[in-house]
Amino acid sequence: MDPEATHARYNLALALQHQNRLREAIAEYETLRKIAPDYNLDYNYGVALDDDGQEERAKEAYWKAIAREPDNAAAYYNLGLMTAKEGSLIHALALFRKAIELAPKDASVTYNMGVAYEQMGETNRAVTQYLRALSQNANYTNAHYNTANLYFKQGRFADAASHYEAVLRLDPSDKQAEVNCRVARSRQEP
Repeated sequence: MDPEATHARYNLALALQHQNRLREAIAEYETLRKIAPDYNLDYNYGVALDDDGQEERAKEAYWKAIAREPDNAAAYYNLGLMTAKEGSLIHALALFRKAIELAPKDASVTYNMGVAYEQMGETNRAVTQYLRALSQNANYTNAHYNTANLYFKQGRFADAASHYEAVLRLDPSDKQAEVNCRVARSRQEP
């Protein structure tokens, strides 16, 4: 197939995907895979499949993307999210570690590594990852929130209040953060 026509068809698939016309986008990607099997589309095809709820096919596409581009941090990250969702947290952590190795400043990967640690009950490691995510993006509301919640559970009320206050600076309308901050402040030792 003519390279320009292949590229135009790929752009059409991307446009359909961005319009959330996922089935049409997937059909375009699948046509492209048949007529131009060497065309690098596996990652975006995987995202479309993932967004359409076709997890197993999405995983296959992400692994193909990694086979084609071993430095595709986003594919490792998405596989990590899917694996964590399935409850295979140790495997998810390995995928997140690879994504961090490839994209060391990506706060989302670091944050989700913290979520996996928290789900495993490893709260100190979770806090470390949340704080690392905050060093990468000081405005990461969820990282502040999760850090505050874990500090609260650990009885570190001043630290918890500080992170709830950060949440409120970022989102003054967050009523739950406001309540949590008040409670954390009330439990601080004088």
